[in-house]
Amino acid sequence: MKDQIRSEYRKLRTTRTIWGLLAGLVALSGLATWGILASTSLGVSAALTALPVVVPLVMVVPVFALVLGVRAYTDEARHGSIMPTLLARPDRRRVAGAKFVVVAAAGAALALAAIVVTLVISVVWLAVDGVAVTVAAGSLAVLLVKVAALGMLWSSIGLGVGLFVSHQVAAIAGSLVWLLVGENLVEVISAGVAKVLPVHAGTALLGISAGDAAPVAPLVGAGLLAAWAALSLGAGTRAFMRRDI
Repeated sequence: MKDQIRSEYRKLRTTRTIWGLLAGLVALSGLATWGILASTSLGVSAALTALPVVVPLVMVVPVFALVLGVRAYTDEARHGSIMPTLLARPDRRRVAGAKFVVVAAAGAALALAAIVVTLVISVVWLAVDGVAVTVAAGSLAVLLVKVAALGMLWSSIGLGVGLFVSHQVAAIAGSLVWLLVGENLVEVISAGVAKVLPVHAGTALLGISAGDAAPVAPLVGAGLLAAWAALSLGAGTRAFMRRDI
């Protein structure tokens, strides 16, 4: 299993996907932070973990983490490199498990990069504006853990979708339509149902409401998102094991 994890890590590190997603995520996080700070008055002091700049991460991080997870498998399926992988390691469950370990870690790393960029820009901006920024180590640690969990779980959901659908364009397009539009439509019909779905669970994890529906508690949101990740990975792995490559 260790050899397979190393192999999956090498694939991820030596392709342009992860670096392109990292650059895009950092750029969008920085622009969103700049836009919010430029239009918000915070007074003479502000707590770092209570700044409104955390809000954009709720949509930016899931999009990039989801695409990362989908592409972790569909890139190989699209270019045919999954065949030598399975010839070297016929146990598909182990292959899927190794991809999960690597993708989850990469998703957490992407999310942490986004929050670090956001907080650094915020501190510099507010210092120039003369706003005193207070930092509570405990609150900051909790925020970092939550953001890392958000990236890890959404990348896991993406991997499950990629394994299940296999076709890259269909998997990414369908996932983004659901992420950006689908749950909003469900909320219009039933706010009670919407708040247990992945997007709302992810925002609840960070203590933010995704819409008009009252969010569940952060721990409940984390549990719901983890359940969706497990469901996605389970369905995807089952489809992967049955598919003729």
